[in-house]
Amino acid sequence: MENKTRFNKYEDAVSYILSIPRFSGKSTIEETKSFGEYLMTRVSEVTGSINIHIAGTNGKGSVCAYLTALNRNLAKSVGTFTSPHLSDIRERICLNGEMISKEEFLGAANFIIEALEEYKASGEDILDVSDSADIAPATGNATELPADFADLTRTDPNVRPDYHPSFFEFMFFMARIYFANNRPDVVIWETGLGGRLDATNTLPAKDVTVITEIGLDHMEYLGDTKEKIASEKAGILMEGIPVVYARRDEGTAEVIEKRARELNCPIYPIIAPIFERIEGSVRLFNKGIAFSYESRYYNNVTFEIGTQAVYQVENACVALKVMELISDRSELTPGIMQKGLLDMKWPGRMEEVEPGVYLDGAHNVDGIISFVKSVAGDGCRGKRLLLFSAVMDKQVEEMAQIINDSGLFSMVASAHIDNSRGLAAESLKKILNIFPDLFIGDSIYEAYRELLGAKTDEDILYVCGSLYLIGELNDAIRNGVAND
Repeated sequence: MENKTRFNKYEDAVSYILSIPRFSGKSTIEETKSFGEYLMTRVSEVTGSINIHIAGTNGKGSVCAYLTALNRNLAKSVGTFTSPHLSDIRERICLNGEMISKEEFLGAANFIIEALEEYKASGEDILDVSDSADIAPATGNATELPADFADLTRTDPNVRPDYHPSFFEFMFFMARIYFANNRPDVVIWETGLGGRLDATNTLPAKDVTVITEIGLDHMEYLGDTKEKIASEKAGILMEGIPVVYARRDEGTAEVIEKRARELNCPIYPIIAPIFERIEGSVRLFNKGIAFSYESRYYNNVTFEIGTQAVYQVENACVALKVMELISDRSELTPGIMQKGLLDMKWPGRMEEVEPGVYLDGAHNVDGIISFVKSVAGDGCRGKRLLLFSAVMDKQVEEMAQIINDSGLFSMVASAHIDNSRGLAAESLKKILNIFPDLFIGDSIYEAYRELLGAKTDEDILYVCGSLYLIGELNDAIRNGVAND
């Protein structure tokens, strides 16, 4: 076959993929499935792997991390496809907790570009997408590709000239190629947005579906009520396949359960009270939480997780239930489960990155509510300080009001996130002026240094509001520039 390699270096592939949103809108689910099927005819799709598909508003990544740790303690190899990434794009595709190598990333990107060119030239009819008005309109098409890749677009009438995977779809296809080549025992797939129309919902087979906590986020795409959003998330359910879900409220639970009945899916709800600190079921101790879980095999078992984030109890319970569905009792002992939960590491979720400095990925109203609950139980002996910033498409006023009403923070600092979606400093100042002691910096680093200067050894500094903020500050701390 003629060599059609498009990228000579890893950096070239990353630059191209990151530029995709500029010229490619979201494809229809039919288009994504069509190209995915074409792509996977060129490799041997993973067979024998257990596929776990996860949707939800908050907690998806944490459940992925718990499942990875639990399966690794059973000596199983685990592939994960997650989003977003905090620092490195390769975080999205991992095997046994290790990012895809730069060499394999480059190879997968080139493989997809070659397949895409052949797909466009295959001569098959272009799919009719006229009935896909419920999908966000494209912001451009493949004719706007960078000049170096202009030859991907043809003028021959017998081709698909307008199809190009979106950024998320491209990464999803790369993950499928990578896992096909490495054949893990378990593959965990996290949806990007919604569920019904998500690229990951084109997977040909699933063994368990999971729906984590559902909140009001991405309402412009998924609906303006939790029930409408739940309907989109429940779109990942598959005929006869069990579903594990966080049962927070009656409205969303009824939506999930109705869809499960229609598809004959066994249901395994994680009941909301286990998430709350009631009747002694959840106990906080030094930098950790102990809780009781009613095991399918062993009745009540006590577990510990190495975090002060109370919301992680629910995510851990979801992961434990999934493990009980995919594992034999003989291998899934209480000791294995207990060690697996303690081994879990998930950056940016109530993560202590410096002494008394915690980063938390709360970035929507429900996430902030859970964040505030965790902070209230931290046992802080001094003051609490907060670095907060957000992006334009979030309910920032509501998030700020929840934080202010908590009365937990004596000082708040903010600044524009170095991202095109980040709120401008002027907008942040207008929204956050409800805080009596507010500092608006010229950069995230300046705001962070202002808080560090006010912090004593007994104080705790928290950072939340956006995953972009967490990623930007985490990079700066790791590289030693945040304190300069």
